[in-house]
Amino acid sequence: FACGEGMAWWHAVQFLHDIEEDLLKTDTFTYLAAVAACDKACEWRQVLQLLHEMVTSRVERNTSTHTAAVRACGKAQEWLKALQLLEEMGDHQMQKDSITYLASVSACEEVGQFVKTLQLLREISF
Repeated sequence: FACGEGMAWWHAVQFLHDIEEDLLKTDTFTYLAAVAACDKACEWRQVLQLLHEMVTSRVERNTSTHTAAVRACGKAQEWLKALQLLEEMGDHQMQKDSITYLASVSACEEVGQFVKTLQLLREISF
């Protein structure tokens, strides 16, 4: 995975916070835009912060937001965090799709966690 260059992720997060400061309603889609920008830039810590903000702001997290977070963690070789997010999806009855599993498999494969990679592949029942 390649990381995006520049500060586009920062502008996306800043825009999200500007919306909130103006007392406008943020939703899953506004957060997803910021999460996706951070994912592209490999800003995995910022992605996790945004997921936390979604919880505290009572904004629904979904498969797309968590998949982007799994992908961002995988790019940063934070495979344990990626797997934690995958498990969290199950805990919150979020649908895990093929893209989510691929991101999880890639996170494990990238750091040589081949046993875990095979376990994930066995879990997939599409």
